[in-house]
Formats: sequence, C-alpha cells, structure tokens
Amino acid sequence: MEKMSEDYRKFSWDDVSTIVYAVIFALYVTYRRMDNPPQWLLGVIAVMILLKSMSEIVYYFKQTKRGKRRIWSLIFSALVFLCGIMFLLNAFGLLGE
Repeated sequence: MEKMSEDYRKFSWDDVSTIVYAVIFALYVTYRRMDNPPQWLLGVIAVMILLKSMSEIVYYFKQTKRGKRRIWSLIFSALVFLCGIMFLLNAFGLLGE
C-alpha cells in the first residue's frame, strides 16, 4: 500500500479559493430563490466577495515578489472586487433591480 505524500495532504491556496467561491455562489443562489430576500444577506455576500477579492490581490502581490507574474489573476481579482462593490451598493438600496 502506498503512503500519501505530504504534498498531497496539504490544502493549497487554490483549494481554499475554490471552496470560498462555492460558498459565495451557494449563498447567492439561495438569495435569488427567496421570495422576499433580506437585504442583510446580500450585504453578507457583498462583504465576502470584497474580502475574497482583496485576499486574491494580496496573494497576487506575494507571488509577484517571488518572481511569478500572473496578470490574469490581478485582472480577475479587480473584476471580482468591482462585482462586490456592485453587490454592496445593491444591498444599501442605491442601485435599482
């Protein structure tokens, strides 16, 4: 029987990122399916998106210091951040449906 390597047992940043995006997506689907959704749920989704995009930007700059350049990661993070701002404005009622 083979032993599992240490690298296989560790979670990588990509695994955590995928799980967090899945939680955000599940919350958003739940929000969209409600008949009378509460605005605080949209605010929670917006804050989670903003925190996730900021952590992706910090991760990008740490990777850049190591010599790895992933410009698409930065562009994706910026788009997700703008999406979070849109959700936050919608939660405060500043945008129309």
